This record gives sequence, C-alpha cells and structure tokens, in this order.
Amino acid sequence: MGGIVSFETNPHHKRLPLVVLTSKGKKTYNDELTLYGPLVEQLADGLDIADIGAARRVLDALRAKLER
Repeated sequence: MGGIVSFETNPHHKRLPLVVLTSKGKKTYNDELTLYGPLVEQLADGLDIADIGAARRVLDALRAKLER
C-alpha cells in the first residue's frame, strides 16, 4: 500500500529532498477539503462579519508581536 507522500530529488538543494503528495495523498487532501468547507460554514454561521474582521486583526497583531 502506498503512502500519502513521496520524496523526490530537489534541484535546489542536494541533501534536502522535496516532499510531494502521491496520488493517494492528493485524494486524501481533496477528501478532507470536501469535509472542511461545510464545517467552516457551520462554525461561521451567525457570526457578524465585522466581528470576524476584528478577531483577525487581533490575531494578526498577536502574531506580529510573537514574531519579533
């Protein structure tokens, strides 16, 4: 049984291989996206767009502070 990722030669770094999705990995990823979309919609249902924007700005500000 094949895995979800494979390693390929990295033309930009001889000792560091590229990690790429296999066909099974791509299918798994796409299947998860199919499940993720409705879940996100359900979580956001009833939230005001302005509140979502405010939360995003707060999270962005916190991340910027943590990155310093």
